Amino acid sequence: MNTKMANSIRSPRVLTGTLLALLLSALTAAFVLADGARTSGVSAQELGKLNRFLQGANQKDDAMQIFRRGRDLVEEGNWSRAATTFNSFVADFPKHKDVDAALYWLAFSLKKQGRLAEADRHLERLLREHPRSSWADDARAMRVELAGQTGNKQVIDNELDKNDAEIKMIALQSLFQSNPDRAIELATNMLKSDAKT
Repeated sequence: MNTKMANSIRSPRVLTGTLLALLLSALTAAFVLADGARTSGVSAQELGKLNRFLQGANQKDDAMQIFRRGRDLVEEGNWSRAATTFNSFVADFPKHKDVDAALYWLAFSLKKQGRLAEADRHLERLLREHPRSSWADDARAMRVELAGQTGNKQVIDNELDKNDAEIKMIALQSLFQSNPDRAIELATNMLKSDAKT
């Protein structure tokens, strides 16, 4: 950790446990990601959520058979074909009750291919058309993660203004990757304002 960052973080006298934990998590993750320690595959947690989602689905539903094919491609790490499959699901079944999940996994597959702007557009659509979706929090988190790489400061700023600690942590991680000086400034201001309350 550089001296400027260390001094900025220590300057407030009083730190609450939640905010300190949030900032330390963001810093740690930002440095791990910067060192390239992140894997390119799908995590067990992400895959578990996808599999649990499919377990409750109608086995004979044509749309869900396509969705399962997409899931299998995600498991294999075949991001291009997974994106094509989920895109087909969205195009062929635009009114299906699970189009929100397909939009999320389409964006996920595009992100894995480095097609970040495209992924962000699908996440934005998911949030706009399905604001109460069970995939909305995951979509917001991925948008923030992408924003750090695409430089979409508006997405990060919007999430930093909300009270969701997990999303704030992701926003700070993204900001530490894309603009460390701004991230230090925001973290310091957050600590100062929290110390006053």
